[in-house]
Amino acid sequence: MPEHDRRSARARFEHEFAAVRTAFAAGRLGLVDVVLISIPPLEVLRRHRDGDRSHGDFLDALVAAIPKPPH
Repeated sequence: MPEHDRRSARARFEHEFAAVRTAFAAGRLGLVDVVLISIPPLEVLRRHRDGDRSHGDFLDALVAAIPKPPH
């Protein structure tokens, strides 16, 4: 990821984190509203891995270990 994209992603995260923290403290959000788990498809993880080898093998192992929900 180019450095300017990393900086803008970080700035967006910090902005959204501050907004969520404020809403949480004011009681407008609860824990269920804040926690979100998303497990991207393996193809997406592999594309990310190919761009950043530092965590790719870990992500492959993690996805393989997570039980798949029934359809």
